[in-house]
Amino acid sequence: MREANSPVGSLPALGRASLTVASASGLVGVAAVLRDVVIGRRLGLGASLDGWSLALAVLVLVTSTFVSAVSAALVPAMSRAAGESGSRDGSSRRLASEALVIAAIACLVVAAAAWVTAPALADLMSDDADTRVVTSDTLRRLSVLAIGSLLLRGTSSALLHARHRFALVALLPLLSASLVAGYAAVRTDVAPVGLATIHGLGVAVEALVLLLAVRVMIGLTRPSLGGVVRTFRAMSRPFLLAALAALVFGINPVVDLWFAGWIDEGEVGRLALAARIPLAGGGLVAAAIATPAFPRFADAAGDVASDRFSATVRSVLRPTFKIAIGLALGIALVSLPLAMVLFAGSELDASAARSVGLLQVTYSFTIVPYVLGAVTARALHALDQQQLVLRFGIAGCVANIALDAVLAPLLGLHGIAAATALVYAATFSLMWRSLRDGGSAARART
Repeated sequence: MREANSPVGSLPALGRASLTVASASGLVGVAAVLRDVVIGRRLGLGASLDGWSLALAVLVLVTSTFVSAVSAALVPAMSRAAGESGSRDGSSRRLASEALVIAAIACLVVAAAAWVTAPALADLMSDDADTRVVTSDTLRRLSVLAIGSLLLRGTSSALLHARHRFALVALLPLLSASLVAGYAAVRTDVAPVGLATIHGLGVAVEALVLLLAVRVMIGLTRPSLGGVVRTFRAMSRPFLLAALAALVFGINPVVDLWFAGWIDEGEVGRLALAARIPLAGGGLVAAAIATPAFPRFADAAGDVASDRFSATVRSVLRPTFKIAIGLALGIALVSLPLAMVLFAGSELDASAARSVGLLQVTYSFTIVPYVLGAVTARALHALDQQQLVLRFGIAGCVANIALDAVLAPLLGLHGIAAATALVYAATFSLMWRSLRDGGSAARART
C-alpha cells in the first residue's frame, strides 16, 4: 500500500508536516504583516498606500491563480508518476522538466500581458487620478520583476510539494517580505515603485533557489518538444479549470478593495490593513494543513469507492475546524489592542488605528469558512473535480459582488467584510456537500 509508505501516511506524520509548514509560514506571515505595518506608517492613508495596495492585490491574484492551478494539476500527476512501476525516478524527472519549460513560457506571456493591461486595470480599480497613476506604475514594475519569477517559483513549489518537501517552500518567501520591510524602514522617501523593485528582486532570488532545489531533490532531464506538448495537452484541462476556479475565488479581495475605493479616498488602504492579519492567519492555517494533506488526498483518491478517501478527508477536517475556531476567536479578542500598537503613529492617528482594529474583528469571521474551504477544495482537486470548484467559485464571486453592493452602502467597510464571510461560509458548505455526496455515489456503484 502506498499509504503505508507515504511520508504523510498517518495523522502523526501529517501533524509533523503541518507543524513544519505552519512554523515556516508563520515567520513569513509575521514578516508580511511587519512589511505592511511599516509601509502603512510610511505612506499614510492616501493615494500612495491605495495604489500600492491595489497593485499588490492584482499581483497576488495573478500569482495565486497560477500557483493554485499548477498545484492542482501537478501534485496528482506527480503522485501518479511516482507510482508507476519501475519508472518512478524517470517519470518524475521528465514531468518536472516539461512542467518547468511550460512555466517559463507562461512567465513571458503573463508578464507581457500585465505590462500592457496595467493602465486599464488601474482605471478600472480606482476613480482617483493620483491612485490610478501609482497603481499603473507599480503594476508595470511588478510585471517586469515579480510576476514571471513568481510563476516559476509556484511551479517549483508544486513539484516539491508532490515529493513531500515542504519546509524550504514555506520558508523562502521570508526573503522578499523581509527585504521590502527593511527597505521601507530605512528609507525616508519610500515610494510604491521602489517597493515593487525590491519585492521583485527578492522574488527572483527565491525562484532561483527553488529551481536549484528541484534540480537536486527531484532531478531534471532534457525535455523534448514532443514531451512538452504531450504534458501540456494532458495537464491543460485540469490546469485551466483550476486556474479559473482560483481566479474567481481570488478576485473577491480585489472586488472588496474596488468597492472600498468607491466609498472614499484612503478606504482601500484601511481595508487592506484591516484584512491583513485575519487573512494572513487564516492563510497560514490553510497552508499548514492543506499543503501536506493534498498529496495524501491524491494518494487516497484511487480508493474513493472505499471508505479510505472519505475517512482521510474527515480526519483532516475535524482538527482543522477546531484550530480555525481557536484562531478566529483569538484574533477577534486581540484585534483592537493589536491595531493600536501596530498602526497608531506616524501618518496614522489613534482614531484611524482604532477603526482598523474594529474592522479586523469583523474580518475574523472569515477565517473558519476560508480555512475549511481551502482544505475541501484540495480534496475535490485530488478527485479531478476541478469543474465543481470552478462552479462554486463563480457562484461565490457573483454573490460577493451582490452582497458588497448591498452591504457596503449600509455598513461601510464592515459590510464588505461581512459579505466576504458569508460568501466563504456558503461556498464551503456547497463544496463539502458535493464531496460527501460524490463519495457516497462512488461507493454505491461498487
